Amino acid sequence: MNLCRKLDYLLEKLCSYALVVCILTILFLSSSTIILRWFDVTWHWVDPLVRHLVLFGTFFGGVIATGRGGHIGIDLMAKILEIKGHHRSQRTINRIIYLASCLVLIWFVKASIDFAKLEIEYGKEVFWGLKSGHMVSMIPIGAALIALKFFLLFIFSFDHKKDVKEAGAV
Repeated sequence: MNLCRKLDYLLEKLCSYALVVCILTILFLSSSTIILRWFDVTWHWVDPLVRHLVLFGTFFGGVIATGRGGHIGIDLMAKILEIKGHHRSQRTINRIIYLASCLVLIWFVKASIDFAKLEIEYGKEVFWGLKSGHMVSMIPIGAALIALKFFLLFIFSFDHKKDVKEAGAV
C-alpha cells in the first residue's frame, strides 16, 4: 500500500507542476503574441502550441480533480446513503464507480492511441516539423494518467486504516 501511496503522491505532484507550467506558458505566449502584434511581428507557431497546451493542461487538471473527488459524477445516491448512514454501501458504489471509470478510460486510451497513429501517419505538420499526431499523443497519455488515478483510488478504497482515521475525524 505504501508503494501505491508514493505513486499517487508522485503523480499528484507531477501533474500539479505540469499544470502550473502549462498555464504559465499559455499566459506568457498569449501575452507575447498580443504585445508583438503591436510591432507587426507574428509567430505563427504560437496559436497551435497554445491550443495543445490547453489540451495538456486539461488532462493534468483532470488527474488533480479526480484525486480530490471533483471529477464529474452524480452524487445523488452517495448523498442519500450518507444521510441514512449506509457507509458500507457507499464504499461499494464508489468502488464500482472507480473500477468502471478506469475500464472506460482504458478503452479510451486504446481508441486514442489508434487515433494518434492515424494522425501521425496522415496528419499535417502543425509547427516546428511536428505533425498533428505528435501533439494529439497527449490524449492517450492524459487518459492513461486519469485511469491510473482511478485505479489508485480503487485500491485505496480497500485501505481500512484510512477508514478508521476518517471515522475518528468525523
